[in-house]
Formats: sequence, C-alpha cells, structure tokens
Amino acid sequence: MKRKLTYTALFVAILLIGFVIGFLVQGTITRSRIRKMRSTFTERGVNREFIRAIRPAPEQMEQLKPILKKYAGMKRNLMTDYRSNQHELFLEFRQEINPYLTPEQKERLNQMDNRWKQRFMPGHGRGRGRPGWKKQGWNQDTLNK
Repeated sequence: MKRKLTYTALFVAILLIGFVIGFLVQGTITRSRIRKMRSTFTERGVNREFIRAIRPAPEQMEQLKPILKKYAGMKRNLMTDYRSNQHELFLEFRQEINPYLTPEQKERLNQMDNRWKQRFMPGHGRGRGRPGWKKQGWNQDTLNK
C-alpha cells in the first residue's frame, strides 16, 4: 500500500511539473511570435525579412539600401494615414452612437477607452504607445464629443 501511494504521488508530481513547464514554454513561444509579428510592421523588420529572403551580395546590398529606405518611408506614411483614417472613423462612430447611450453605457465605454489607452498610448500607463498617435489628437475630449 505504501509503495502504491509513493508511486501515485510521484506520478502526480511529474504530471504537475510537466504542466508547469508546458505552460512556461508556451508563454515564451507566444511572446516570441508576437514580437516577431510586431517587428514585421517596422521599417527595420520589413527590411530584415526582405534581406533574409533574397540574401543579397554586399555590392547588391549597397544598391538596394536607397530603394529599401524609400519604400520603408512610403509604408510608414501609409500606416500613419491608415491610423489617422481609423481614428476619424472611430470618432464619427462615437458621435453617432452617443445620443442613444445611457450615462452608464457612456461610462463603461470611457472605461474601455481608458484601458485601451493604458495598453497602447504613450503617457497613459505601462504601454509604450504607437508612433504618431499623439499627433492625431487622441484624448478623452475628442472621444466624448
């Protein structure tokens, strides 16, 4: 009987250790994938993926650098315009639904906005923010109009 109990306890301990290790490994893999995905939206990340795919010779790289820089700037401008348009669309949406919301619903929506700001906007908590968002005028006054 004592031996069965020992084996059962050992089995349960190994099972728990396996779960913990699996949980930690999955978290690390997920963070790594998210970091890689985020980097593909930056100028350096796009260029790195392109260079990794074509493996240019050093002399080719010198010829490609100005072209990569040109298109990276164009992509950055496109993303900034997209974010600006998205912000404008969101403000229009808020203005259109605001008359139909109760004060409690408006408060819940404001709380949701504050949580979002803490994650993604500079100066609003622990998030690092996204480039260009401050310039676009995100603040509580524009959201409550």
